[in-house]
Amino acid sequence: MKKLILPAILIVLMALAGCGKGGPVTSPGGGGGANEVDMASVTFVQSSITVKAGTAIKFNDPTATGALHILCFGHDQICKANAQGPTDLNASAGVTFNPGDSKSYTFTNAGSYEVTCTVHPNMNVTITVQ
Repeated sequence: MKKLILPAILIVLMALAGCGKGGPVTSPGGGGGANEVDMASVTFVQSSITVKAGTAIKFNDPTATGALHILCFGHDQICKANAQGPTDLNASAGVTFNPGDSKSYTFTNAGSYEVTCTVHPNMNVTITVQ
């Protein structure tokens, strides 16, 4: 019986280690395609994306894994205006995405932009425009 306890404990510990909270994936070119930011049910698939100034970034809320999202410039569910960024993402009420929605916004000015979802805690993505 003792011989079985140690291997059983090791198997449980290895399984628990594999169940850690996975963070969003950083993708320089976006998710489903170049210059895209994809949403899952409670997070962005990417944690950051880098594009050239004048590039349109497409935000995708897939039908299968999507949920209601309200996006705006800001961090951790709090909107904070960024005068350099696209006007729609500066709206105090944010931009609503329903499952299946895709919307594109052009980032014309170089800089770093944080986008958050006002519905889901810790749903943030950083957009770096060069």
